[in-house]
Formats: sequence, C-alpha cells, structure tokens
Amino acid sequence: MNKFRILMRILSICLTIFSLTNGAWSMAPISINYQGFLTDNNGAPLDTTVDITYRIYHEDSGGTPVYDEIVVTSVQNGYFEAVLGTPLEPLSPIVFDNATMYLGISIGEDTEMTPRIRFHAVPYAYRVATVDSATGGTVTGDVNIIGQGNIGTGNSNFGDHSFVVG
Repeated sequence: MNKFRILMRILSICLTIFSLTNGAWSMAPISINYQGFLTDNNGAPLDTTVDITYRIYHEDSGGTPVYDEIVVTSVQNGYFEAVLGTPLEPLSPIVFDNATMYLGISIGEDTEMTPRIRFHAVPYAYRVATVDSATGGTVTGDVNIIGQGNIGTGNSNFGDHSFVVG
C-alpha cells in the first residue's frame, strides 16, 4: 500500500508539471537550425569544438546586427549543426521585420565570412504570429478578444457581455 501511495504522488506531481507547462509546449519554437561543413586551410574536414558567432543583419555587407549569438559547436568529420534562438539568446519575430535579412558567420576569432547568407521564406514565417497590417480575409474558428474591440467603423463593444453584429 505504501508503494502505491508513492507511485500516485509521483504521478500527481508529473501531471501537475505537465498541466503548468502545456501552454508553453503548444507554441511554435522561435529558432532556426543551421548546418555547415568546416575544413582547415588545406581542405581537410575538422574534428573539434569551436565557438561560432551568428549575426543577423538587414544588409548584405556592413551595418549593425539586429541579433547575435555565440554557439559552442561540436564539429565531426567537418559537419556541424547549431540552433539559433535558445532560451538564453531568444530569437524574436521582430528580427525578421525587414524584407531581406542576411546571416553572418564567424568561426572562433576569425573575421566574418563573406558573402553573408540571405534568408529565404522559412524564417519569415515566424512573423505570422504578429499578423502585420492584416487587411481583409476570413477568420474561421473562434476569435477571443481580451479587453475592448472595434468591429467596423462606429461599432464598439461596451460591457462584459456585449456583442456587435454587422
């Protein structure tokens, strides 16, 4: 009987943790996966651990980065992988508020490689969460408004249970 109580207590704690974190799990991650291949000056693949600095810019050269992160990266047979946008260095959707963005990369203490890499469609999809200047269209499903909302010109909702049609 004592083992049963301990098991039930552990299960209860696990369910509580799950219910508290469930909302965080449902959000899309704001991160970007990057993969590459590193060689030495003679073209031989590297097997090492290096600090790689990633910077995101509005410009293809020069300019000031809107985001930067250093990732300690394991390189095996030349191949490496990194995830940009960690909890310590969050990657905000605001980073992709420009029509064209570029990734600059530097290995260790070396200068930034050229040319910078232009981002294409996928990272910009993170901006959908903000619905920039949306006009027209159809919303299917429920819409929850916290606070007051205006629907059309001259219409507003006052009170806790008001609803405007038309």
